Amino acid sequence: MIGCNLSGKKVNLRPLMDDDLPRRVQWMNDAETVRLYSGIYPIRVYLLADAERWRQALEVDRWAIVWAFETKEGRHIGDLDLHGIDRKELTAKLTVLLGDKEYWSQGYGT
Repeated sequence: MIGCNLSGKKVNLRPLMDDDLPRRVQWMNDAETVRLYSGIYPIRVYLLADAERWRQALEVDRWAIVWAFETKEGRHIGDLDLHGIDRKELTAKLTVLLGDKEYWSQGYGT
């Protein structure tokens, strides 16, 4: 499912768009970013088709919500998704990919 627009002090969350996927590909091909995001080193090249499959899977999953997050100036710096949503237990898993290294260690992913 695609998330709605949300706004915070430092970032805006907005629906993930097709134009965002090439940035995700770039981030997912950076070994340091992938290691911090997933806990493992990348074992193969991440392709645009991989990003499209990831997004499509989350879009049709009624127990998941995906957003792009961007600075207040409108720069897309990462992706965020809630998945494994359990409406009965009121739990979910949150995954944050702060891919743009220029914004690391500045409170954008917390």
